Amino acid sequence: MTKYSLNDIIKMISELASKINAPGYSLPTYNFPIGDATPYIEVDNDGYMYFIISERGTEFSRKSSTILTTSFIIFSQAQLFPWLALMN
Repeated sequence: MTKYSLNDIIKMISELASKINAPGYSLPTYNFPIGDATPYIEVDNDGYMYFIISERGTEFSRKSSTILTTSFIIFSQAQLFPWLALMN
């Protein structure tokens, strides 16, 4: 299993976002929740990546992957913009 760092994920998301001119507010945050249901991505020490949606301390969704692919990134963004999944 390849371990990806949070910086790897941020770089990939930034590159894909720039290709479609995604506004900054549409991107997830990293490693911490804002608390308003804005999705965030975190990476644990074993290399697992998590796409999490939580609001005011309640976690509503947690998807995990050990493989950094465009599909993982597309999934994370499709939660905010369902039409984005159609672009893959």
